[in-house]
Amino acid sequence: MATVLAGEIDVAAPPRRVYECWIDVATFPDFLEMVQEVRVVDEVRSFWRVRIGRSVQDFYADIVDAEPARRVGWQSTDGVLHSGHVEIEEQGDSTHISLRMIWDQQDPFAGIGLPVAIDQDIAQRDLQRFKRMVEARARSDISR
Repeated sequence: MATVLAGEIDVAAPPRRVYECWIDVATFPDFLEMVQEVRVVDEVRSFWRVRIGRSVQDFYADIVDAEPARRVGWQSTDGVLHSGHVEIEEQGDSTHISLRMIWDQQDPFAGIGLPVAIDQDIAQRDLQRFKRMVEARARSDISR
């Protein structure tokens, strides 16, 4: 069963900084609730360990679409089906982020009892943590 996670947020940082933080996949466990581990393999590929419901799943993912400071798209290459993209758009003094991810829950019991609204809440909480991280880095850059 596929689950779509989506969310949007505005971040007080320039698009280039937002993009740089988003492609730094090794930091994903710091702000993505379901992600337990990400190891960079090369410029395109990374190894992921995620918890979806009660199930822990491993897979490799490749960046399949990247336009610096504009968007990033990715797709799993094995294991759990996972894909997604982030659109980054400058809006005056801030940057608007639109996130959409698709997860295939292989464990048929992983989502029992969880209403669909929870999935959207997860994406929004992840984006809130990402926003805090990016804005903290931006403030750090300014104070140097």
